[in-house]
Amino acid sequence: MENQVIKSFCKWCNELLPQNHQGKCPNCDRKGKIVSATFKESITIKDFIKLKHVHEYYKKNIKIKWLVTTITVSSPFIGLWIGGWIGAVVGLIIGLITLLIPPSVTKIRETTMSHN
Repeated sequence: MENQVIKSFCKWCNELLPQNHQGKCPNCDRKGKIVSATFKESITIKDFIKLKHVHEYYKKNIKIKWLVTTITVSSPFIGLWIGGWIGAVVGLIIGLITLLIPPSVTKIRETTMSHN
């Protein structure tokens, strides 16, 4: 390896010794050495991230809201005016049928995927 540094030191006095030194330390005359090795390497890591963004919100449809409200409120009165009490009951039933019209508020979900 090109990027490595190996050093030997005396265990007792920390005197720098040659790598192939064996025996007693020339400085303190005691046996024992510590070998230190340092390696320098660079690595590259490549990966990708997948992100998912979900945006949920409610959208009002004002036209449908007013249409349903107008039919529901006015149908019993129009039925009463045209056909008496039986007409009012029929108008009330028609008003309740308008509840089957899709709601005036719609939930919207937008999903966005991105890759890094």
